[in-house]
Amino acid sequence: MSSEIMLSREAMGGAMQVADTLSKSGLIPRPLQQKPADVLVVLLTGQELGLGPMQALRSLHVIEGKAVASADLVAALCLRRPDVCEHLTVVESTPQQAVVSAKRKGSAAITIKITIEDAHRAGLVGKDNWKKWPAAMLRARAISHAARAAFPDLALGIYTEGEEDEIASGALATEQRAESRAAATPPHLREQAVEGQVVEQKPTKPAEVVEFQKPALASGEPSLVDRIALTLHEAADKTSLLAAGKAIATTQGLSDEDRRHLRAIYGTRQREVRQ
Repeated sequence: MSSEIMLSREAMGGAMQVADTLSKSGLIPRPLQQKPADVLVVLLTGQELGLGPMQALRSLHVIEGKAVASADLVAALCLRRPDVCEHLTVVESTPQQAVVSAKRKGSAAITIKITIEDAHRAGLVGKDNWKKWPAAMLRARAISHAARAAFPDLALGIYTEGEEDEIASGALATEQRAESRAAATPPHLREQAVEGQVVEQKPTKPAEVVEFQKPALASGEPSLVDRIALTLHEAADKTSLLAAGKAIATTQGLSDEDRRHLRAIYGTRQREVRQ
């Protein structure tokens, strides 16, 4: 057996002992007390995020395997990487709506807007925190959405406080997939965006996918990928969408990245056509 495996087991054993000891302390958050396995998950999650043990215990908890943190921590995880995150900015924060702008280096900026009407449709407003602090709750939700959409490699799927019920019910699963697709837009489409253009992604309910944005084509002949994307976007019914979708698999000259991007668009359009 290699020394690396032995060291890994020894390190894990040490971590479990630390977690067991910490779980008996009255100084850690109450939900973690007497739960050494949960303490261990929080410590390991914090390590992945570059947080110290006590910072992780103060800042994180885990629900259904998802890391949940304050909006401030999610923003800090992105802003500490200026080589990736050009900005993550709260543009507006009121009890009626929150608007957050995010820009990844080399990509067009996006904005995420969450309104109190969105929260009503999601059944959130009746909860205590939403009654007392609607502006803060809207702001946290917008920051979380923007960070996951623009910087999935930095936010690492973290959700903010207030999203616990949706995580437990699975209502956020579709949102997470849609945000990942939005962040995976190929560079050749990003470069065609108008300078300073903001692409707005406005979620209207927890299980709704982000609306596919028609690409802003540069002057001249559109690329092969753009032509297929536009065909998918313009398909008005299931039959025309299916015909357009077949081109993703049969068209020569598409890279694997192009096909993944087009399949994501196809999946989004399928949901839109069904509505």
